[in-house]
Amino acid sequence: GEKGGEGGDREGSKKPNTDETRVEASKAATTDTYHELPWQLIAIMGEDMLKQLAGHKRYHDGLVRAALNCKPPDPEPGFRGSLDLVPPPESVEAASTPDADVALEDGELEEAAAKYAAALAKLPRSEDEDERDGWTRAVLGLRRARALRKLRVLDDAARQIEEVRASHPRYADMLFESALLWLDKGEPTAATEAFLDLACVDRSYGELREW
Repeated sequence: GEKGGEGGDREGSKKPNTDETRVEASKAATTDTYHELPWQLIAIMGEDMLKQLAGHKRYHDGLVRAALNCKPPDPEPGFRGSLDLVPPPESVEAASTPDADVALEDGELEEAAAKYAAALAKLPRSEDEDERDGWTRAVLGLRRARALRKLRVLDDAARQIEEVRASHPRYADMLFESALLWLDKGEPTAATEAFLDLACVDRSYGELREW
């Protein structure tokens, strides 16, 4: 599912580098046994299948606990950016690129990515930009990352996502796009980590329930 508004490796995102990620930890977080499954299932299914289902239940319960008890991702040391979840309207307006948006919708992905890159190149240098310009850069960067992901240029999409993350680490649409990028890279555990990051900052995010 794609989000309609503006909202990768964690380099898109950089892959979790802890010994045990929240997702892996969730697998062993409870002591439930298959005897706690509904009796209807116990009555008709073999013991091996029941144990598998119990494992899935423990995994799910652990993920729910992780989502409920988490805190938003922390910014890097020396952070200069915004911790807001969504861009201000003036930045979305400044990032208006109708030609690129139409190209993306029409499946002209290379053209869309190139047009977003051209729009990014016209912005002030990052060290000179104000908050509005910073958000404009983040919005355009996210759109370019989306085009690159759909084009299957996943490493470039990951690098673009990380540029956005560096300045706007709680940008909800960026976190969602990061999770989709992980899925496209064949990394479901890292994708789940990204979805957990999103749940930490915005549990009401529209597409989150679908995933």
